[in-house]
Amino acid sequence: MKTRLSSDYLYHFTSDFETIKLILQNGFRHSLISESRPNSPIVDRTFMQQNFLVCFCDIKPDENAFHRQCYGSFALALTKHWGMRNKISPVRYVHFNSCGLEQQYIDLRNFTIGLFKSEHNFKKEAEFEEKIIKNVIAWSFWMDLRGNTNLVEEKINQEYKELIELLKPTNKDKFFNETILKFRQRIAELHHSLEIGDPFLRNYREDFTCPNSGETIKDKVLYDEREWRSCITTHSPEDVVVCESDNGITMKGFLKENHNLVFIDEDLIEIRLDRAESKNKLYRFLEENNTNLDIDLTMDKVKINQ
Repeated sequence: MKTRLSSDYLYHFTSDFETIKLILQNGFRHSLISESRPNSPIVDRTFMQQNFLVCFCDIKPDENAFHRQCYGSFALALTKHWGMRNKISPVRYVHFNSCGLEQQYIDLRNFTIGLFKSEHNFKKEAEFEEKIIKNVIAWSFWMDLRGNTNLVEEKINQEYKELIELLKPTNKDKFFNETILKFRQRIAELHHSLEIGDPFLRNYREDFTCPNSGETIKDKVLYDEREWRSCITTHSPEDVVVCESDNGITMKGFLKENHNLVFIDEDLIEIRLDRAESKNKLYRFLEENNTNLDIDLTMDKVKINQ
């Protein structure tokens, strides 16, 4: 007897029939979503993070009634193989005492963020590479000393100058600088690897407002959502369509269509609609618009919610 606690498919729910049509035509759009950050840099304070996401779940159809109330009754189901090909992954739910979220880890992450942000202060200055080298060394000392950063900087400037003078006669000064720069590059690569995993962390439980109903549920167990998600990290304004901004900060927006998650007939398993009238509208839409899908195959996958 086969028993499963999760579905074989990934479901994307929405309360808007128009969204279903747009997804069938253009694929899934990555929208900017704000949510609490599990690895908060300050203990007992909530920080928000913004990510461009497409969200799915693998809750079994006979157990998703509450989920539909929260997110909407229209849905598309796709294979998990399609999801994995597109780097859609299960969320890792964490709590205050989860392994890998110790304060020391958070401090180290904040250290690397501060290290690279500080480089922008002198990026256009002369002797840029030398300043980067001294910055890496200074931040390492600051991490240990937690003291006056100005004193640390003065000490590093003087000792770096003396060290380079000692190395110059043997032509080892360039080798030393190149070694520190390579070390800095390895830190950057590690930081990036950790950074792209951050959007896949979610709190095990927290106060949560349902997008569809607007109801706020106190201390909701988010773990019950069994979420999978796609996230694209971009720092290029050219990738983003801004719907709403505040002092230059994007509050609502989405990524341009070239970042959409597209699919073909073999990837799509099921389309959930609210009533027969919607099915007729969908058929007319598919007849009148170009998609990557066969109309007859697609219509055979439509199911009406009971």
